[in-house]
Amino acid sequence: MTKLNSALALPSDEAIVLGKKYNIILVDTVKTEVQKWEGVRVQLASSLTDVIAIMLWIGETVSGTSKLGAFIGALGDETDQWRGKNIKFVRWTEKNRKIEVLPNEDVVPDLKEKSKSNEKKKDK
Repeated sequence: MTKLNSALALPSDEAIVLGKKYNIILVDTVKTEVQKWEGVRVQLASSLTDVIAIMLWIGETVSGTSKLGAFIGALGDETDQWRGKNIKFVRWTEKNRKIEVLPNEDVVPDLKEKSKSNEKKKDK
């Protein structure tokens, strides 16, 4: 039997639940090989086991209610600053998207504990 070397993709933004708290755990800039399209892949977690990924395609101009526009409107255009932020989705339908940034103390509970344990490991 042949072993497949493929990882399962994370659930996409179709799995987003409005009003649910998410923590941005990873932000990567990507470029497709053939078409050379550029985008930002954002991984979000609402718990240690509930992780989703959203692809935000970069265009010369974007609408404030597009996927990328909603993130830029709430978090700014410095994607390096997005990681660790807590957000919730207010609206997430085509051309009608809005997210809100939550206060830092409003962290997703199990992720806050994991973050503390990672900090302790770094201190050792």
